[in-house]
Amino acid sequence: MMNALFVLGLLLPLSLGDNWGKRFSEVHGQRFSEVHELTALNFDKTAEPKSAWLILFYAPWCGHCKKMAPDFERLAEHYHRASPQRVHIGRVDATQHSGLATRFDIKGYPTLVLLRGGERLADYSGERTFEALSQFVDEQLSLPPSAPRPASPKTGAPAARAKNPKNGAAAYYLHAKEALSWVTDDPFRFAGCCLATAVVIGGSFILALFVTTTPSPR
Repeated sequence: MMNALFVLGLLLPLSLGDNWGKRFSEVHGQRFSEVHELTALNFDKTAEPKSAWLILFYAPWCGHCKKMAPDFERLAEHYHRASPQRVHIGRVDATQHSGLATRFDIKGYPTLVLLRGGERLADYSGERTFEALSQFVDEQLSLPPSAPRPASPKTGAPAARAKNPKNGAAAYYLHAKEALSWVTDDPFRFAGCCLATAVVIGGSFILALFVTTTPSPR
């Protein structure tokens, strides 16, 4: 019985908090609707001939990534709704897809990479605003493929360094930090986790009290 309560204590806060968090995000428009979520399974579509992709490599705990999210969503709406569509906007959770992060030598977050036909065309390190990002993409794609690429101005906030500990206390700390960020970033998710945890703890206390006060048969 106690083992079952322990498992319930782990699962209930996550499931309830996640459902509440999704509802909160949908109501407040915080979820990405236009940005393509790229993974190791679907990343090959960025190599289609003549296709251009601006890809954001991010980490869930990265403050700079969260700050630029509204501008990046607006950028996706701008290009995805253009006619004809010539630019795709995508993002990669580098903490979940370390193979892609290694492939593109990602050292910090956010990192913005522009691809054309699967080839790395340019990296962006300027202001993370809709105006600056769209200007960068348009300028880069207006040049012939063999033309030298002008460097983007380095005026943005410094990227957060990528963290990739493999084991030990550092890895445990990073995973714990990511889990805590996942819970606290969304008020509904945080409230759901607190409520579910309180229910489980209260139920365990009542059960323990019942077991200790029940007279044993003689």
